[in-house]
Amino acid sequence: AVLPPPAALAAVSVADAFRKLSSDTWVARSVSLADLGLAPIVLGNPDMSREIALPVPPNVPLANATLQMDASFVRADGGRTTLILSLDGFPASARPVSAERGDGSLTLAVDSTPRPAGIVRFNVDWRTAVMRENACTDLRTPGNLLRIDPTTRLTYRFDAASLQDVPTAWAALPATPVL
Repeated sequence: AVLPPPAALAAVSVADAFRKLSSDTWVARSVSLADLGLAPIVLGNPDMSREIALPVPPNVPLANATLQMDASFVRADGGRTTLILSLDGFPASARPVSAERGDGSLTLAVDSTPRPAGIVRFNVDWRTAVMRENACTDLRTPGNLLRIDPTTRLTYRFDAASLQDVPTAWAALPATPVL
């Protein structure tokens, strides 16, 4: 292999490399349900909703934040089924589900608001209403199920310059820090 001329090697000094690294203070993060130790989550009767707390640096604005829910569903019991997703207590998506099986994946935009508690609350509500007039029957639907995969993830960026104290910097570390 041919080495570059000495002038080219000198053009990129160690100081230049550190200057370049410190000039970009944006940090990208992605946290999945698997990173949090969660196995697949299955919603159906009687457990029709679940709230999941996804960690973010406390009191730090997020940028380009999205939540990608990877999910699939089966519906054996009919009825009117609705998938409602909420972020931080506010509805973010609601859609009817009428197919017998399919892909329930969705991508949601997450607002940039700093979260004092250091979490984005993600709520999944999987509901089925079975309406039978003039019948005294069991209205539960054990065959209508939503499976949320552990690959479901929150992806975001934040400006490291906005970390103002040690506890916030500590909370901003990735799940598996690298030196």
